[in-house]
Amino acid sequence: MTTKRTWICEVDDDGVVTFPDELMELQGWKEGDEINFDILPDGTLILTKVEPDEPTEDQGELDPTPECELPLVHGAENNQ
Repeated sequence: MTTKRTWICEVDDDGVVTFPDELMELQGWKEGDEINFDILPDGTLILTKVEPDEPTEDQGELDPTPECELPLVHGAENNQ
């Protein structure tokens, strides 16, 4: 059984999303990583870390990118 978790992320005036530390740690993401957003028809966001096309000699083979599935959370506009 998969446990679903929800996080609310801040977006600044420049459109930069700040992810909570817990989410970053669970996904193995680091500050500066490039994250791809896919939006499913039901509003679910699929976030995946963008990996380099080819590993460098130091990296060897790359592990598959973990995925994070988050439901789209509507903001305060729905609470009025």
